[in-house]
Amino acid sequence: MRTALLVVLSFLLFIVPVRAEGISLDAEEMAAFGDRFFPSYMTQEHIPGALFLVVKDGQV
Repeated sequence: MRTALLVVLSFLLFIVPVRAEGISLDAEEMAAFGDRFFPSYMTQEHIPGALFLVVKDGQV
């Protein structure tokens, strides 16, 4: 049983190709995301303040 589990995990971790693609968002889309996400999350988690900063190609 343990050997079978190790084989399956090895297959999943090393044989199955993993493809991660980045998404492309412009400044307006990032601002809209921040405006939607942060107020509700901050209220839910009782966070008094936060800063959201995006750095791309060495520029803020």
